[in-house]
Amino acid sequence: MEIEDLDPPTERISSPEDRSRLLAEAIAHAENREARYRQLPPVRRRGGQWKVLLAFLVLMLAGYIG
Repeated sequence: MEIEDLDPPTERISSPEDRSRLLAEAIAHAENREARYRQLPPVRRRGGQWKVLLAFLVLMLAGYIG
């Protein structure tokens, strides 16, 4: 009685050249992302300054009423 091989060998899934190319693409992608994240974000004007003025006005009004 002969035992049948249930897991026959497959052909090569990738070649060394394919693996090298994919590795080079992954490294280039990672370096690109790192370079983008190292750049300082553009300076934005803070939009919450009006809240300080409003809080001051409410405090002054409360002090006047009190």
